[in-house]
Amino acid sequence: MASNTQYQWVQFRAPFYEGWIQGRVGVNREKQPAQISSGIVLNHVNLNGLKSVLADLARVDGTLESQINFRGYPDYDLNGKVDIQEARFNDFEFIRQFADYFDLPSLQNVIFNRAISKFSVNKTAIRLYDVHLFANNVNVDGYFRLGRNDLVSSKFSLMLTRALMEASSHLKPLLKLVDKKIDPLKFDFQLSGQVDSLNFQWAQSELKKKIQDSLPSFIERIIERKIETAVDSAPVN
Repeated sequence: MASNTQYQWVQFRAPFYEGWIQGRVGVNREKQPAQISSGIVLNHVNLNGLKSVLADLARVDGTLESQINFRGYPDYDLNGKVDIQEARFNDFEFIRQFADYFDLPSLQNVIFNRAISKFSVNKTAIRLYDVHLFANNVNVDGYFRLGRNDLVSSKFSLMLTRALMEASSHLKPLLKLVDKKIDPLKFDFQLSGQVDSLNFQWAQSELKKKIQDSLPSFIERIIERKIETAVDSAPVN
C-alpha cells in the first residue's frame, strides 16, 4: 500500500454482515488523475448476506476472512487473500461432474472445512494462487491464471482418501495398483488454452506412473478419457 505523505488518508471500522470491515483509503490529489490506494480487512463476514451486493458470491456459502489491497492509476493492481471457513461451493462444476462420472455422491455437496487463496488482478493477468481447499475426504491445491487474449494456465491437484475411493465402482479398482500406505491418492491436472475451449491433461505424477506401470496403455487411456470427460462436461464460467 502507498505510504507517500502526499496521500490524504481516511480510516474506518464498521459492522459488516455479522462481522467487521476496517481499513483505510488514501487519495493523492496532486496527481492528475487523482491516485487512490486502499487496504481493507474483513473479519468473520457472513457470505450469505453479501450475496445481495455481489452476485458472484451466490456460488459460495461460509464465513469470510480477507485482506484486500488496491492501487489505482497508473498501475492498477488489486491483490490480497481470502480465507473461508465452512465453505460450500454451490456451482463447483468440476467437483460435481467428477462426482457424477465416478459415482461419488458424497462429493456432490462437499463442505470444505477451510478454503484459502491469494489473488491478484492487474493489466496483464488475473491470478488465483496458493489455493488450498480442505475437506474430510478430499483436498484441492493449485493455481489459476487468466492472461491476455483469454489464455488460461492452471495446475491443480485433487487428493482423494482411500475411504472415499472405496465407494466408487470406477475408482476402487485403482486402489489395488497402489501401495496401501499411500493415502490420500493425488491426481494432478493441467488446464491451458482459450478460456472457452480449454485443453485438459492428466498430468504426470507418482500416482499416474504407478498406474502406467501396472496397466496396459489402452486401459490407462480409458481411465484418462473418463477423467477428461468429467472435466470437459463442466462449463467454464
